[in-house]
Amino acid sequence: MQIVPNNRGSVKSVAQPTLRVVPLITLFVIALTVLFHASANAKVYKPRPEVNLSDLSVRLKTGDVVKLGPHRYYGQLLVEKKSISVHGAANGKTTLYDPAIQTLVFVGAGGSIELTNVRFKLGGRSQTAMHIKGGKAVVRSCVIKRSKKQPIYVENGELEVHQCRFSDIGEEVISANGTSKVLIQGSTFTNIKSKAVVIQSNSQATIRKSSFSNIGSIAVLALEKSKVYVVSSEFSDIKNTAMQAEQDSEVSVALSSFSNISNFGLIAVKQSIVRVKNSKFKNCKGIAVVGNKATEISVADSRFNNVEQIVFVGKQGTHVSVSGNRINNAAKTKTAIAVESADSVLISKNLLLNVGEGISVNGSGGNSLVVENNTVVNSARSALSFSVAAGAQRASVLSNRFINSRKSAVLLGNKANVNFSKNIVLARTTVAVYVRNNASIQFSDNVVYGVDKSILFHSSASPESRLSRNMLISIILKSARHAEIIPDSQFSYLTANAENKRILTADINKLLQTADTVNTFADIARVNSDIQNLQSRIANLKSQVGQLSSLTVKATDVAGREFVPSYTVYNVYNAIVSRHTANNPVAAVPPGDYYIKSDIGDRAKKEITLVAGQSGKITITAPKYRVLGLMNFDAKKGWTTSWVPFLFHRTSQLRSNFTTQQYHWASRRSNTTVTDLVAALDQVRAKLPNLRSEYSRIASQYKKSSTGSAKKKLARWDNAISWAHNVLAVAGTEVDAKQLVNLATRVPELRVKRLALAAYIEKRLGILGKASIVAALKSTNASTQVNAALLLRHFGRAEGDVVLARTVAAAINSKVTANSATVLLSVNKPEILAAMRQVVQAFVKQRQAVELAKSGKVTYPKHLWNAAATASIYLYTWGNSDDAQLAAKLTYRKSQLIALARLVSDPRALADFYLGFRGSNKIIYDPHWVAKLCEGLNYLPSSSLSQFDSYFEGLLVKAATSNRISKKSRLIDISLARAQYNVAKSACRANTVTASLVYKQKTALLANTPWIEKSWLFNKNARQLKQGNPFAAVALDHAAHGILVGSLSTVRNNEKLRYPDLFLAYHNIATRHCQSDRCAFVMNHNKAPKGALSGILHLRSVKPTSRGLTVNFTLDLAAYHANASATTAGTPVSFGKYMAFGGRDLVAEVYVKNAGRKIRLRKVAKGSILKYSMSSAKFNVNNAYLYIRVRLFNEWREFGFPLFLYRR
Repeated sequence: MQIVPNNRGSVKSVAQPTLRVVPLITLFVIALTVLFHASANAKVYKPRPEVNLSDLSVRLKTGDVVKLGPHRYYGQLLVEKKSISVHGAANGKTTLYDPAIQTLVFVGAGGSIELTNVRFKLGGRSQTAMHIKGGKAVVRSCVIKRSKKQPIYVENGELEVHQCRFSDIGEEVISANGTSKVLIQGSTFTNIKSKAVVIQSNSQATIRKSSFSNIGSIAVLALEKSKVYVVSSEFSDIKNTAMQAEQDSEVSVALSSFSNISNFGLIAVKQSIVRVKNSKFKNCKGIAVVGNKATEISVADSRFNNVEQIVFVGKQGTHVSVSGNRINNAAKTKTAIAVESADSVLISKNLLLNVGEGISVNGSGGNSLVVENNTVVNSARSALSFSVAAGAQRASVLSNRFINSRKSAVLLGNKANVNFSKNIVLARTTVAVYVRNNASIQFSDNVVYGVDKSILFHSSASPESRLSRNMLISIILKSARHAEIIPDSQFSYLTANAENKRILTADINKLLQTADTVNTFADIARVNSDIQNLQSRIANLKSQVGQLSSLTVKATDVAGREFVPSYTVYNVYNAIVSRHTANNPVAAVPPGDYYIKSDIGDRAKKEITLVAGQSGKITITAPKYRVLGLMNFDAKKGWTTSWVPFLFHRTSQLRSNFTTQQYHWASRRSNTTVTDLVAALDQVRAKLPNLRSEYSRIASQYKKSSTGSAKKKLARWDNAISWAHNVLAVAGTEVDAKQLVNLATRVPELRVKRLALAAYIEKRLGILGKASIVAALKSTNASTQVNAALLLRHFGRAEGDVVLARTVAAAINSKVTANSATVLLSVNKPEILAAMRQVVQAFVKQRQAVELAKSGKVTYPKHLWNAAATASIYLYTWGNSDDAQLAAKLTYRKSQLIALARLVSDPRALADFYLGFRGSNKIIYDPHWVAKLCEGLNYLPSSSLSQFDSYFEGLLVKAATSNRISKKSRLIDISLARAQYNVAKSACRANTVTASLVYKQKTALLANTPWIEKSWLFNKNARQLKQGNPFAAVALDHAAHGILVGSLSTVRNNEKLRYPDLFLAYHNIATRHCQSDRCAFVMNHNKAPKGALSGILHLRSVKPTSRGLTVNFTLDLAAYHANASATTAGTPVSFGKYMAFGGRDLVAEVYVKNAGRKIRLRKVAKGSILKYSMSSAKFNVNNAYLYIRVRLFNEWREFGFPLFLYRR
């Protein structure tokens, strides 16, 4: 549609069939016209100091400019749906202040403000300098200092802060939530007591070229899916944490520096991400970067100097990448890079110098774990340690350099599965690489040097390891199950010539000496140069003498049958070649395969001949019996052993001739030859029948005589035959093993001790299955049955559970049965439950018979109690309510009561157990029972509590009708029982549950108090609670409260009374608690003004009279004012300084609720502890509660204390 003029001067509409394209220049001119019109209408205001900014804000329009002079201005700048600029004086003396207004600058939706050269002063009602809600604010060269309030709050708005200064502020400086955007550039944050910047609720923040120093809590905190980017900023003197990401938030840091951090540099928790790149960390006491569960950590191309620990990542679900970093002078007692339970780990191209432990990977359950191209120089402990590595895939350790480690350079344990390839490990310790605890390693193309041994396989290491193409000194295999680990002797081969060995050893020692002088990263170049020289030397030697592709060590008997030599030192090639080429060059023994041909069992032949052969293997020819020990070749002694056989005690003796000849088997001996072992085995076989018959004869004599001498003699023979069996079990043949198993199941006197040996033989050799042990279950001897059943349970056979249960039921008087039955508590089977019912029923009948026949105290043997107690606990654990009532009929010691109370899960059984009916049918009232009921209640789900209440009330009525006592006493008993139960359900349950929930947050505060540090009881229970024991919570409360009450008498006249510090800290766990004759409470005021009020009620006497209860008590009150500026003495207020009492801040009232009257307290003393007392007050016994009503600032609260628990 186009508008054109007609002939008469008016306008008319004319339809336009086509569109006209407006040129861009036309649009630009229109825009300039609009802007010019707006600027032409803008005004500049220069208000005087007496002008109220609230009135001025109403008149301001978009584009207006306010220029303030070097004065103090009052009122509020309110900006909504308009854009203005406010400029202060160039000298920075313009101040906004108004104690009557809560927010000095408010920017609402559609509003925008540019603020320059302004100082904010907060005080009175002024709590916020700027509140941006939906608008935008640009703040330049402004100052906020000496404020206890929160200066800037952004809500769904935008904030830019340029060249501003924030100092001496008590709360968060900048807080943003919603979908806010924050830019902080060129600003400083100094002396912030709380957090400096908090970004949350999907907000974003960018911090550039800013500095944070002397921050009390956290410098930058990201929460709730927010994102924070920090570039070229500085963090120094941070008391807690520099940056923290929580709740799916993300923090990225680049080109920044961190120094003097007390706790953490950056920490990620709760599925958050932390990325650090090209940054510097210096002189930090805590950990530079920390990752928690389900987080992502990336640290790249950064430098760390004098930092206690660089990276610590724990918990499952984490992803870790640490690459290209330089680390110098980490703590000697810490691990520089520690990763636990991560899903994926990449540690690459890092340079670690002068650290404690270099890299530690523990408990990683993921499928990707790579450690490659790292260099660790001068580590006080291991350079690399692995424990429980990647799950489905093998962890990779590739092309690393571990130089000059003071302990085992590489330590593998706890099921670690590692591909270790192309690494250089040069250590000053006895063992360079140590493999243990079911770890396995694929070891190839490595250069490994240790003072004595290159690689050591402990007996606990996995036999799945493989070695190939390594340069090593020696390999130690400490178990026969490692026979399939085929070592190569490339290093031994290259150094068979004395001159070659001297040259290589000299090069390695030079490299280690160079590493000793390395202090800076620049010095690493000298170490790299030495490494290159060493690698060149090795390459040259290989080209001269050739390479030995593989070496297999095999042992055969005289008939040519192979066997695996137990515990062999595989430096055989080096020892033999060195011995036979001592006077000849290496060329005299050309490269090839060799074998040893000699009868080692011949004493007369002490020299072993090296013969070139065609077998392609080195063969050790030995007698037909298994060789024991670590085999070492010595020129004078021949082959010797230094191993003590399995099941041998180091000071014990193997007696083959019990009159004159003795064969000693002491540990660490090197003069026992293989011939001696073979002769000993032969003599054991020859003597064993006589030993057995002699043992049986002495055993029959011992049954007739119980003298000490006969007992000692039998013990000696028993030890002798035990060692003989041990030798045959470890070193004997299959025939020996079968004879030992048969002996263990046939001879009654030997069954108990020999069953374990038989189980060992069967598990080790796998030749007999479990038939012999199953046969032992048919024995009529209870001890034999129990031991056989336990062995079957060890092998995972179900027969053991059933037989053990049957044995317990059939032989309740057996000590062995009673003590062994505890293993069944973790097994839930009907057969076992029926057997346990029989045990309890039999014991109850036996006790009733004894009680009818005797009067007075009844005692039973200890093992009888143990059997009954075990059976009862089983009934409580796996039985129904009838089983629980059956078990409750027994009388127990306190330790057994505690165990039962913890195991009960049925509400009815718990109520029965609590009431504990006895012969007189009188209810037991004991505070100990109340405490145990509290613990039991914690195991009940909330849905069961209502059922428990009704059931408990019914039991009380039943008890009242059956008691043969007066109605008045019976009603008092029921009232007390009901009240005890209510107290237990409300107070005890709350205390225990609350303590468990807040323990992690409050332990640090508790641990810093002087009395807590000295309390063994508190520390013991704190450790138990930390380990997941919920029953330690009540004990923890008791310990802390006991220390609190005890401190009152020791510091009564001390002006610096510190017990409220402990009191407030303790009551962050429980807000009310009673113990003995004292009750304590605390009241916190979390809103401004912040503070806390704590009190101790001392019930000195509660005496019953004809009119009720007469109570005498004292009340101590202490308060803490967090917002007070200074004490009366002028010192700054901190935790432990308390405000004066009186005025409108604190009011205490005490009254009896059911009496409907208030009782005035008599003030005893003034000061930091306010004391009241009251005596001779009458309380109604039916509702005997003392209520204390207190007011802290503008909040009231009541605390009730049950007087009936403290009747005297």
